Amino acid sequence: MQKISNDLENKIIDLYNQGYKIKDISKICKVHPTTVSRVANRNSLCRECSKLTLSEKINICKLYNLGKTCSDIAKLYNVSRNTISTILHNNNINIRRSNLDTYFEEAVQMYSNGYSLTQISNKYKFSRSNFSIRLKKLGIPVINTQNMLKFNEHIFDIIDTEEKAYWLGFIFADGYIASIPKNGKPHYNFEVSLKGSDVEHLYKLQKFFQVIGNRVKISSIICNNKQYFRCRFALTNKHLWETLNSYGCTPKKSLTLKFPNENIFKSKDLIRHFIRGYFDGDGSLGLYDKPEISCLGAKEFLSKMVSYLEPRHLFSNNHSDFTFAFSFSGIKATAYLYHLYYKSTIYLDRKYQIFNKIKDCRFKEKSLKLLERKFREGWDANPELIADLNDLLQCNA
Repeated sequence: MQKISNDLENKIIDLYNQGYKIKDISKICKVHPTTVSRVANRNSLCRECSKLTLSEKINICKLYNLGKTCSDIAKLYNVSRNTISTILHNNNINIRRSNLDTYFEEAVQMYSNGYSLTQISNKYKFSRSNFSIRLKKLGIPVINTQNMLKFNEHIFDIIDTEEKAYWLGFIFADGYIASIPKNGKPHYNFEVSLKGSDVEHLYKLQKFFQVIGNRVKISSIICNNKQYFRCRFALTNKHLWETLNSYGCTPKKSLTLKFPNENIFKSKDLIRHFIRGYFDGDGSLGLYDKPEISCLGAKEFLSKMVSYLEPRHLFSNNHSDFTFAFSFSGIKATAYLYHLYYKSTIYLDRKYQIFNKIKDCRFKEKSLKLLERKFREGWDANPELIADLNDLLQCNA
């Protein structure tokens, strides 16, 4: 700290009162600018104060005694907070402790419990930025929640629409959740990864989650001198993680995936949308000599899924010790594609295009009659298809 004589300090005060800038005073008096600032503060020098009338200064003191903060009053008179503090000091008014000082311990506890800087500063009426600075000085990591991703984390709380059922099924196939420790706390991650050509489907998923911003990322890898593209959509949220986990979409689900309890669906018809979502993720279909569909998955999951399509169907196509598959072809394949895709509003575009080719194949009439028979037997199915079945059969006649 630079020491100065009384004569030099008086010279600085005189120049300051004459309106010289701090940097000019420092050059004239050959002292550091911070020394000039300290002299001004020590002697309660304030240029803004001179701009205020006596009645304004009296009113400032009254407002402060009525409970207004220095910051509030400064905004009211369009001056700095320091100017208000100086006026109060010159009138022998003790400055109250700031709300940040008063409630700091409670604020830190709230922050450690997961409340955001904005929520805490709004509650205790103090500066968000000052609180952030104090936390950093204590070595507490500060997360800028103003820039955190916003989306509907409660989207799957109730499965009551086609979209919700479909995307839940798709996530069961191509999504995953993981709890990863970071800075001593678990981070609840959720991600869906697809090949690059299906990126538009991830944009649909992002829109479904009502994401503000963009979370779809595209990357590439080189393998055997060929470039391959991948796209991914990722979120971090504890509530979403817990919801998916409770439905059966568990971490490392390849070996443990279970078909969700049908009670989570608002109506039983929504189950076919869930199955279509899963099929779009882990199923395959093609039109060769005849239509063929197949699907991979954990045995317990597929057993339940197949029971909604063909209760007596047996599958034993064992791809590994844990992964099984079922397949249909011809009439049944065509019938079940009608059941899953007919008048659906959400689907993987490339598979829906194949369905459009298959639905008018030579197996159409027999597949529709198969569905008609199953509907009469009480099969839970596509209500739109049931309503249009007679018209479809007549058109095919």
